Amino acid sequence: MEEAGANVEIIAPYCHWDIPVIGQAYILFRAKLLAPFTIQSETAESLESQLFDPADIPFQDIAFSSVSLALR
Repeated sequence: MEEAGANVEIIAPYCHWDIPVIGQAYILFRAKLLAPFTIQSETAESLESQLFDPADIPFQDIAFSSVSLALR
């Protein structure tokens, strides 16, 4: 289960970005959403999580540019 409370099956690593200026690294994975096909946000970082059709992703509202880049 990942931070938004989704039940997922990890398929493979997708991308890895090191951002030394802020001392952070991002590792994103390709995953398959499993039943019950819902999300249950349990952390402050994911309180506004929701599912979107690819054409309806609100890229302007995504907090991290790295995530926006990966989704495009």
